[in-house]
Parts: sequence; C-alpha cells; structure tokens
Amino acid sequence: MALIAAACADPPDSFEGAEALSLLGEPLYPAPASAEQTADVDAARDALRGRPGRRGRDHLARVAAIAYTGLYRDAIEVFTEGIRKHPDDARMYRHRGHRWISVREFDRAIEDLSHAAALVEGMPGRGGAVTACRTSVGSRRARSSRTSTTTWPSPTT
Repeated sequence: MALIAAACADPPDSFEGAEALSLLGEPLYPAPASAEQTADVDAARDALRGRPGRRGRDHLARVAAIAYTGLYRDAIEVFTEGIRKHPDDARMYRHRGHRWISVREFDRAIEDLSHAAALVEGMPGRGGAVTACRTSVGSRRARSSRTSTTTWPSPTT
C-alpha cells in the first residue's frame, strides 16, 4: 500500500519534467513532441487564451492537442478551467478523470469519473456514457490495488 501511495503523489522536484511516478516509484516522462505536435499545442493554447470555447465541445477539441503529447498535468489544468466554465458538462470530468489516471492520482480520477456518471444519469441516450464512466471507475479501483508495470499509458487511456 505504501508503494501505491508514493506513486500517486506528485513527482518530486528532483524529477524535473516528469508527469508522474510509476506504481514502482520511477519517474514517467512524456515522449519528446514532434515539431508538428508542438505547433498544435501552441495553437491550442493560443486558441484557449484568445477565444475560449463557449461550448464544452470547443474546449475539449482544443485541449486534446495538449493531452496527446503527454503533457498530462497541463491538460488537467486546462480541463479544470473548462470545468469552471462548463460545470455541467460531464465530458470535462470524464476527460480530466482519465488524465488523473495517467498521472496515477486514482482517488481524483474516481471522484471525477463518478461525478461525470452522476451528471449523465437518467439523461436520454446517455446510458453508454454512464456505463463507460462506471466501468472506468471500477477498473481503476481494481488496478490501483495491484502492482503495475512502469510503462507509460497511451494518450487514449
């Protein structure tokens, strides 16, 4: 249990540039971004600063470029801004919940994914979204109680 608790903490300052610590306590770094990815991230950040999306979908589209380069903590900050602007948009909580998983902060992930499921509960046509959120929460709880390899998750996790 102590191993999991240590891995779920923010990476220490001695691991500059690490996004998270593995469940074995090793630092996890994002892969170097290509020039095209860097340009996409810069364009997304400029778009968020200059004309933030009035709809949650716009915000999600812009933050995707940041998350897909492995800058998960940056993506979490942008999703948090999106939640402030769109507090009833379950997608913000679901996507931020997945990024919490990426940085091994499982309790925060469970909180966000559960909140996303509650937001869509009973909405017509949203049964699949509730199932997806509940499945994510259940599987992450199970995984957090076991030891994991140190492989960095794919951006779609």
